[in-house]
This record gives sequence, structure tokens and C-alpha cells, in this order.
Amino acid sequence: MNTNAVTGVGSGWIKNSKPILHNTRNPSFQRRKPSITKKEAMQLIAKTSRKKYLPTSSIYAIGCYIPDFSRKLLKFKGLKPRDYAAIKDCMEEMNDSVDRLSRFVNELKGLDHSHGKADFQWHMSNVETWVSVAITDENTCTDGFVGRDLNGKIKASIRSHIANLAQVTSRFNNISWSYFEWKDF
Repeated sequence: MNTNAVTGVGSGWIKNSKPILHNTRNPSFQRRKPSITKKEAMQLIAKTSRKKYLPTSSIYAIGCYIPDFSRKLLKFKGLKPRDYAAIKDCMEEMNDSVDRLSRFVNELKGLDHSHGKADFQWHMSNVETWVSVAITDENTCTDGFVGRDLNGKIKASIRSHIANLAQVTSRFNNISWSYFEWKDF
């Protein structure tokens, strides 16, 4: 399993958060929890059952891992106000992506309780919408870096994390499509 597959934003777990961070709208991320490492997040996902727990554990792992990434960004010296604003905007977009993916999980749970094909298709449409919006959020994240002389290390690090979040989002999309195999009408 690729150990670079889990990133995202769950900054609501950081005590004394800096202005670059903000709480996600998902109440489950607003609890104060200790951060876990990327390796621990991947181990959490690897231990879970694909059918029932992977989406939930992935969201949890994403939310746990990103506070460390956010703190590392804040340690870079010599950030200009424009750089700071671009990073803040990007982190907000990543946070929105995690929120969309948590809504994906809720819709996936709704699929288990759907009544008939029409209800199932409605939930699947919602699932596809949340994944699509998460992908859009990830693509929008780097818009603030175009043409900017942002520190190369910061830019490369953020782009790497965005690519990882996109990979997780892609996996969520695959889960939603493979759900058809799990559902009997």
C-alpha cells in the first residue's frame, strides 16, 4: 500500500490553532484529539474492512494526520503576507475536501438504508456529487500558487499533499462505484 496516500485537513484538533487553520464543519473533527503520524494513519486504514469501515477510517486518518503538516508549514521562515494568504486559502480548500468526503461517507451509509432502486440512485448521485466537489476543491487549492514566487519547499510540499488527498478522493470514487456490487435490490 502506498504510504503517501493519506492527507487532508482536520485542523479542528489543533489546540491554540494559528490563523491559517480553522475548524471543519464536520462535528466529528471538532473534538480535540492527538495527531497521528502518516504511517499510523495508513496502518489504521490497512486494518479496516473495505466494505464497512474504509471510508470512515480514511476520513479519521485524514483528519488526524494533517495538523502535523499544518504545523510544519508554519515553521517555514520568511513567509510573505501573499504566501501566507495563498497557503491559508489552500488549507481551507483541503479542509472543504475533507468535509465533502465526510458527507460522502454519510451518503454511503444512506445507501445501506435505501428503499428501492430510485432511492439508491438518488443516494449514489449524492455520493458522486460530494466526490466531484472534493476533487474540484483540490484542484482549486493550487490556484493561489500560479505565478507566485512561493518558497519552493512549501509549494512542493503542499502540491504533494494535494496529490495525496486527490488519490484518497479517487479511492473514495472507486469505493462508490464498487458499492453497486455490494447492493442487492
